[in-house]
Amino acid sequence: MAVRSFLLVLLIYGVEAPASPFPKIKELMQFLNFTPYYESPFNGREVKIAILDNGFRGYENEISVTLPPSTKYHKGPLAPEGEEESHGLVMAQLVTALMTNDFTTEKIPYSLHLLSAAGYTNLAAAVKTVVEEKYDVVLYAQTWEYGGNFDGRGFINTLVNKAIEKGDTLWINAAGNFGLNSFNFAIQFAEDSWVHFPNKGYALHVRCETNLAGRCPLRAVLSWSDFSDDVETGTEKDLDFYLQDESGKTVGKSELQQKKEISEKEKNQEQISKYPREVIEADVKSGIYFLRVKAKTRNFSSRDRLRVTVSGNGVSLLQRDIDESLPIPADNSRVVTVGASDSDISSRSKTLDKPDIFAPSRITIENYLQVQGTSMSAAIVAAGAAILKSVYADMTMEKFLKFTRNHGLIGAPQIGNGLALAVLQFAPTGPGCFIPVGSFQLQGAVVVMTSVGQKVFVFYDPIKLLNGKTRHRPEDMIVYGPRGYELQPRLMQLQLQMQNQIEVVQVPNGQVICGQNLNASSKIFRMPRIR
Repeated sequence: MAVRSFLLVLLIYGVEAPASPFPKIKELMQFLNFTPYYESPFNGREVKIAILDNGFRGYENEISVTLPPSTKYHKGPLAPEGEEESHGLVMAQLVTALMTNDFTTEKIPYSLHLLSAAGYTNLAAAVKTVVEEKYDVVLYAQTWEYGGNFDGRGFINTLVNKAIEKGDTLWINAAGNFGLNSFNFAIQFAEDSWVHFPNKGYALHVRCETNLAGRCPLRAVLSWSDFSDDVETGTEKDLDFYLQDESGKTVGKSELQQKKEISEKEKNQEQISKYPREVIEADVKSGIYFLRVKAKTRNFSSRDRLRVTVSGNGVSLLQRDIDESLPIPADNSRVVTVGASDSDISSRSKTLDKPDIFAPSRITIENYLQVQGTSMSAAIVAAGAAILKSVYADMTMEKFLKFTRNHGLIGAPQIGNGLALAVLQFAPTGPGCFIPVGSFQLQGAVVVMTSVGQKVFVFYDPIKLLNGKTRHRPEDMIVYGPRGYELQPRLMQLQLQMQNQIEVVQVPNGQVICGQNLNASSKIFRMPRIR
């Protein structure tokens, strides 16, 4: 049943459209050109949308409110460990808002399916349902830190390929948020068996900032390039993983024994694993910590590589590979990988030329708080894909990208007339110009990469965004974040990323944005004009 019934239920019972969970969604719709699709006659067919996610906690209370009454939940074979996440619910609400003009229109017919996909067993069951039910669009705003070799292969991608092998289903995948927290390295070690990272002590350095409770929850994952396409095939190559404090004390470790084949008796032994991965989870104090890797076997070749990722609020990896940070299955060439156009943490791969497309990731939710991440970007693109798939039933991934990229968000180079670079204290990273990496919710704004991170460039003084306020100093910043637009001194420039803020700044004097031939600038998502 299509979402049309949702709006009829509201009409029959005289209930007004619900208060939107996304107070500023209308601005986003207009900026990304969704609005004409709600205002013009629409003759599309019903499109089936599947959201695969680790958790949909609270979805029951949102049916007929912010989700259509026909929403169908598909329970996985295994119950989630611990408390179920609500991440999938937010994805479903955002897709619904974009399909219904913020819960106010019934023009675009669709059905919504929520599939539990936490863990391999549930993901496999969800993929089986996708194949059987022939969904038009799949949104998978999740990624895996292991299960493949970051080259589009591995047993997770084998599953995904089953869902899309016939070419009828568009699989939309978040790029992941490991852009600043991934490190890749060729496995090299000496007689002492420690992997020789190119740092003092052969270690990777991790900074931990504490939360309000004075603690720093940290997760670190080590994986190496020996994953098979077959989930039943293991590895005989064995590494161990250690987290040490500045005194050299081990505060976390993972010492699984990797075995290619595991007997029935060994299957329940927690210290034995088929797979080339180790995971450390620790709750530590603030400070600098060191990740070290030790080889338990010596059967590695010069082609073997490892990847380390870290995550957690306030956790950052001081050595990083920004350009090769794409997790799984975002590395799959047959999925639409969606990056965040407004965030440094968005993962990418220069080798694979991914993400395929970029969309905004900063979404305002209830109480005007902000959430950010490539999940939001992927949900936006998935809604766009569903609308277009409704009109063009045979739309392939290639056609979709052609429809939604290259829409001239970046015009011919204009010379900036703002403050000098010496005053602003940042520099371009391109060849005499600032490289565009995405779009922003302001008309004509462009997100660019600078020597101190991403900035939003506009061709006017953004002080007008502050409704009559004035700067204390000419170099004071206008920043956008969870509290909206505000004024901050420039000395806070290096703290913006940690505060989930980004500076909106007039293009510096004499500077230009790099031309349209640059790859990132041609990948900005926007709905095509209605013909």
